[in-house]
Amino acid sequence: MRRLLRRRGVEQYLLDRNDDAGRRFIDAVQKTLKNLVGMPGVGSPKNFADPRLADVRSWRVQGFANYLIYYLALDDGIDVLAILHGMRDVEGELRRRA
Repeated sequence: MRRLLRRRGVEQYLLDRNDDAGRRFIDAVQKTLKNLVGMPGVGSPKNFADPRLADVRSWRVQGFANYLIYYLALDDGIDVLAILHGMRDVEGELRRRA
C-alpha cells in the first residue's frame, strides 16, 4: 500500500477553500495526489539552494496549471510539503516547512 503524507498546513490550505472553485480545486488535488502516490518519480526535480530541499519534486495540479504540488518521493509513496501558486516565493515557503 502506498503512503500519502501531508506536512502541516497542507490540509488547512485545502479546507480553507469552500466555494465552488475551491471544491473543484480540492477534487483536482486529490485526483493528482492519487496519481502521484502511484508514480512518485514522475515529478520534475527542483534545484533549490537550500540543501534540505535537495530532493523536492513538483507536479501540476490537474486542471489548475498555476498550482504545483511540491513533494518528496518516498520508497512507498510521497510526502507533500506544499501546494502553492506559481507566483509565490516557493523556496521560502518550502524552507519554512522543511
